[in-house]
Amino acid sequence: MDLRHEHICLDSGVDSVGGQVANKDFTGETLQMTAKLLSENPEYYTIWNHRRRILLHAFDEAGGLDKDTSKSPNESLPSPAALDHDDNPAAAGDTPHKNKPAPPPSNTEAQKESSLLIQEDLAFLLPLLKAFPKCYWIWNHRSWLLSQATQRLSASMSRTLWSNELKLVSKLLSIDGRNFHGWGYRRTIIAALESPPRHLNTNPASSDGGDGALTMLESEFAYTTQMINTNLSNFSAWHSRSRLIPSLLEQRSASRGERVAFLEAELGMITNGLWTDPFDQSLWFYYAWLLNNVLPSEGGSENVSGNSDSNNNSSSSSSSSEQKRRIVPDLSVQEATDMLSCEIGNLKDLLDDTRDCKYIYVALLTYTPHLISLRGRRVGESRGGLMAEGDELTAGREERNEDVDDKEAMRAWLDELMKLDPLRRGRWIDIRKGLDS
Repeated sequence: MDLRHEHICLDSGVDSVGGQVANKDFTGETLQMTAKLLSENPEYYTIWNHRRRILLHAFDEAGGLDKDTSKSPNESLPSPAALDHDDNPAAAGDTPHKNKPAPPPSNTEAQKESSLLIQEDLAFLLPLLKAFPKCYWIWNHRSWLLSQATQRLSASMSRTLWSNELKLVSKLLSIDGRNFHGWGYRRTIIAALESPPRHLNTNPASSDGGDGALTMLESEFAYTTQMINTNLSNFSAWHSRSRLIPSLLEQRSASRGERVAFLEAELGMITNGLWTDPFDQSLWFYYAWLLNNVLPSEGGSENVSGNSDSNNNSSSSSSSSEQKRRIVPDLSVQEATDMLSCEIGNLKDLLDDTRDCKYIYVALLTYTPHLISLRGRRVGESRGGLMAEGDELTAGREERNEDVDDKEAMRAWLDELMKLDPLRRGRWIDIRKGLDS
């Protein structure tokens, strides 16, 4: 069969399925036709929509939603601790029997039929997922099926399906750890498994999240470490790590000292990675995120996070939100200066070992101006402190000498960048003009 004839057949199949769905012919035969078309080309998003309409009809035929429980998606999944109450009293903190949730009701025939439909469709997707692991529509349909499980099945049945999905996506990521579709789907699974089971009388004291839900932050953070150790060049693993850290530190109720130590440990980890492969761009993205936790926020003067009494009400809410996302919310100017100075020193050492890596030059040109600014703020604050006048003058003179040396180094780095990255020559020239002005 030539390609033209195959294309005509596919178009004919698409038209046929569209006509049957328009006529509400939601039969098993129509479902099989969608399966054939999607096996040939899973990018047919309209066919996926048709398939969902057929499945919704099948769900309704099986008995529709579980109207007795009136569950919302966030109320459907009991935490592992809640499911284990009867078998493991210690998991509930030895809660008296009268405070335990009632055992889950037995599954209805409608739920069993819906569960079978969902599992069959999940099985249909698996070979497609292996053949087309980066097709958005396959992941989207799989997520839709699991959301239907949350709405239509009992809490224990839906949780089993979500848990099995976590095992599946872990296996798929072990094959291709950089598949960002898989990482996004994993976050969806974790969010579902962490959903607070408000319809159950769980004991908040037994959960890490404090709201009756058992969070998985620690295990997911450990998973990112595992995947990074397997392959440093994993954009998705580094990205997930950056998303987990703020909530992880909050869950740990980390003290200020623990937060500073955590930041220093992460900087040490990424520095080791940069020494291993300074040409790996994924490492530089995470490194930039970490240093953004060191650099000043907008509008502050008392510390690098921008906390000052002069902030008005309109900016305080956004500043407060940003504070919560920082590893160390109240990093002092002195601490920030010392950290950034140390990192720039490490970058200079790395440059001595690898002269032909443009990312090192770009990082030095990005963060050296921030160091100059922080040193200026540090001197400015010292004038309002107890520093003797002579010491203040000496410190100011030393800062100015360092600034001159740094700007001269920046000019030299720009000269090298013009050779290494001539396509961005105009950008390097503009930066140099700013230094000379």
